[in-house]
Amino acid sequence: MGGQNGVDAAGKVVGPTLEEQAVQAFRNLATILESEGASLANIVHWTIAAVDGHSFDEGVAAFQQVWNPADPPPAITVHIVAGLGPGVLVEIDAIAVV
Repeated sequence: MGGQNGVDAAGKVVGPTLEEQAVQAFRNLATILESEGASLANIVHWTIAAVDGHSFDEGVAAFQQVWNPADPPPAITVHIVAGLGPGVLVEIDAIAVV
């Protein structure tokens, strides 16, 4: 699966914070997985790129909003990057096993 940013169906960045964008990126991933009969629980590894200077706590808060604590947590790799696209603060790439 390719990386997902915090953009809506029209390709517009959803908000100015890393948390808002991360929640949308997780929702985008969930939509893709559901289209293939899977869910976020099938993810075994996430790679997250976050723009330097933004609170990683916001990313953790976003994860806690979408992840079911009863599911086994995936491995997570985080990269702090100088930038992504215009206004984009986070990109999330995932490997899922069905």
